[in-house]
Amino acid sequence: MKVLDLQRSHDSAFIVSASADTTCVIWDASKGNSSDYRLSEGYFELFSWMGCMSHSYSSGKVHQELRGHQNHVKGVAWDPSEQYIASLSSDRSCKIYANKPKEGTRMNFVCEHTLVKEV
Repeated sequence: MKVLDLQRSHDSAFIVSASADTTCVIWDASKGNSSDYRLSEGYFELFSWMGCMSHSYSSGKVHQELRGHQNHVKGVAWDPSEQYIASLSSDRSCKIYANKPKEGTRMNFVCEHTLVKEV
């Protein structure tokens, strides 16, 4: 999976990635050291000044996967209050995901708006 953009939450506890496979993934970065990130072949590798560790999809480090785009997701951004995530795709759409936490979770994002540029 090719990651095209990464953004950390303001408290650095989570990272959202935008990828060529049409998804955005929210990663739980609080499980390891974080300063520089790379996703490669299904493994989330954290490279830091202290060393390196890997996170895989099966290890439970993925907090949530955001779906809905029809083409590469080129960019992602958190709003300053961390209540929204915006994603921008090659399908000419921008999706706005709102945080609607479920009981016992801090974050649970759902798509609230889709903006599409008409040709």
